[in-house]
Formats: sequence, structure tokens, C-alpha cells
Amino acid sequence: MPLRGLVHEHVVAAVGLGLLAYELVFTFAQGWEHPTDFPDVALTGLWLWAAMAGRRWGLLAVALGAAFNRESAAFAGVLWLVLYGFTVRWTARLSELAFGILIVTLVVAGSLLIMTNLNQNMMLPAELMDLHMQH
Repeated sequence: MPLRGLVHEHVVAAVGLGLLAYELVFTFAQGWEHPTDFPDVALTGLWLWAAMAGRRWGLLAVALGAAFNRESAAFAGVLWLVLYGFTVRWTARLSELAFGILIVTLVVAGSLLIMTNLNQNMMLPAELMDLHMQH
């Protein structure tokens, strides 16, 4: 790889990390910590790499894995749409658009399924709730 390309990649990586750090500032606005932010940063870095490298199946795998942490992984599909969904002349690449939409759909559906299942399994049984309300 020529040195010029290597320097360019480092600049792009530095700008990306700067934007990610700026984004995280807004998550520190509460009086408590969000432990889900730390895996989210690592997984976001992985799906950003996969999308920028054009690694379709790597992006899908990381985005689906990241869906177990947070629904923000759906932005992996949005990034794919932006990077590969259209040509320079704004002609649609249907297969790339479909793939980006597939990622968004799978991540959002998976996140909703996980959250719904967790909410149902973490609720106290009705009998215990009734006992709690009586006292």
C-alpha cells in the first residue's frame, strides 16, 4: 500500500474516532452510567470498519451481534445505504439498497424481539404483584 493511501486511512480513522467521541458526550448527560455504551462503541467501530471496507457479510454479522446490545446497530444498514446504495450519478443500486434495508429491518426487529422478551421475563408474576400491592 502506498504511503499516501496509508496516511489517508489514518486521517479518516482519526476523524471517525473524533466524531464518535463527540457523540458519546451526549450520553454522559445523566447522573448515572450506561454500561451498554462501552460495547456499543466497540461494535460501532467494527461495523464502521466492515462497511467502509465493503465487507457485506461481516457487516451483517456484527450488526446482528450488536443488536443484542442496543438498537443503534441499525445505523450500520443506513451507512451501507449511503455508501453503496447509489452511484455517483444517483442511480439506485437495487441489490445494495435491499441489503441496507435488510440490515436495518433485521436489527430493529431483533432488538424489539429481545426487548419484548426481556420485559416479559423480568416482570414479577401476577400473584406476587398482587401481594406487593396489598402491603
